[in-house]
Amino acid sequence: MNDAEIVQRAATLRVAFDRSFAEPPPAIERGTERFLAITIAGTAYAVAQAEVAALFVDRPIAELASAATTFLGVAMLDGEPVPVHGLAALLGHGTGDAPPRWMLRVARSVLGLAFDRLDGQLRVPRNAIAALQPGAADPLIGGSIALNGITRSIVRLDAAVAQLAAGIREE
Repeated sequence: MNDAEIVQRAATLRVAFDRSFAEPPPAIERGTERFLAITIAGTAYAVAQAEVAALFVDRPIAELASAATTFLGVAMLDGEPVPVHGLAALLGHGTGDAPPRWMLRVARSVLGLAFDRLDGQLRVPRNAIAALQPGAADPLIGGSIALNGITRSIVRLDAAVAQLAAGIREE
């Protein structure tokens, strides 16, 4: 091999090495879904990471008057003002005494949802995800995960956005 071939081969190996860190390991990722494990009013939930654009902690919320019991106010998320609603109230847990510490920005939406506690990230085998039967009682719940002895209901953020949009149109 001449010097030019060695330099080219080294560049190719460097790109492949760097790419290996940017892409998830295929053996681990195949057959799994990623979720955020959260707690709301003492109840364990999960949110699909694919539905989350960003996650924030301890962001101030400017309170504004609203007839919507879920509306907490407006927060600066990703450099722009975003309306923030409480997931606890949306899921029927009430508003709670203290403002929630955690917020997520819903993907493909200009909406923030606040919740009490982030428990971590989950990589869940697809066979551990139970779908709900059609006509389930709560349209915001899209199934459940049973993992490590904890069952978490899966919150459908798309359904939360639709429910909030419908409520805004009715007001």
